[in-house]
Amino acid sequence: MRGVGIYKAEIVKQIHNFYGDLLIRRNEFLTIKNHLKALAEKHREGVKSKIPCTFVELNNYHPSYIGKAVDQLLDFEIPKEASYECVAYEHGFASWLDLNHKTDCPYNHQFEVGLDYLLNGDLDSLSDHLDLNSDIINQTSLFGHKAMLLHYTASNGVEFWRQQVPLNLPKVIELLIEKGADLKAKMKVYGGEYDTLSLLTSSAHPYKARVGKAAEQVLQRQVM
Repeated sequence: MRGVGIYKAEIVKQIHNFYGDLLIRRNEFLTIKNHLKALAEKHREGVKSKIPCTFVELNNYHPSYIGKAVDQLLDFEIPKEASYECVAYEHGFASWLDLNHKTDCPYNHQFEVGLDYLLNGDLDSLSDHLDLNSDIINQTSLFGHKAMLLHYTASNGVEFWRQQVPLNLPKVIELLIEKGADLKAKMKVYGGEYDTLSLLTSSAHPYKARVGKAAEQVLQRQVM
């Protein structure tokens, strides 16, 4: 299935435009740590150049800047290490040091490819991929939040740039459940652990995309 519509909030579009294909050039890096370091260095460039979306990342993920307006942050002296910490927090780690300890390994390529199909609403490719790699359906991301594929359908608590919504989201969720996704599984975020339904119902993106209620109903039918 090709050509499915994708909803992206304006800030998600800005982040995609700023980082470009660095976000998906996973195969160029020997380890996850090296890729996230490159993202942190790019973030630092954006802060120095006063690129607004990098300050939105700070006020969403970095404890020292959460809740502060971008206009206010633009006047702050943001230290270099804040970019590294921000990237760590965005990927669910407790700190950059925590990230360093846990990501000296390559990506799980099959998981990442499946996630790409999911976020683009490519049902046919996702189904075929899961048939060939059935073990990834309930594997967790190697990032600190430990999100499974199903968690990513909520567009909440995962890395900012992946908070996009395929407009066939209910069918994506149905497919994942059909393939054995664990609806009760929880990911680590916001200082606790949450399942997909909880994350979905507290996420703005699926509802702004006008598919949140239908996706919610799919999940509720399965957990009842």
